[in-house]
Amino acid sequence: MASRRQLKKSIRTISGELISNCIILNKCGVHDREKTNALLKKVMAIHNEYISRISHTQKGNEKLFYKKLRQDYTQEVEALAEEINK
Repeated sequence: MASRRQLKKSIRTISGELISNCIILNKCGVHDREKTNALLKKVMAIHNEYISRISHTQKGNEKLFYKKLRQDYTQEVEALAEEINK
């Protein structure tokens, strides 16, 4: 199992990639400013939510907690990535 610090670092990296994709698509003219701002807010909300969840781990059932956290995060990131690429 990865350490909490490594999980947080992975989340920061993925969030950074999503943010850069939003900015690049805005600069290329694919998205307008309003859509880009809405997507950036969603990325930051997801980022903050999962960093917070890692910081407040449920005691006694850590393995299941982190498994569920990874599944939830993966689903949300995939949905957000699809929304960014539309």
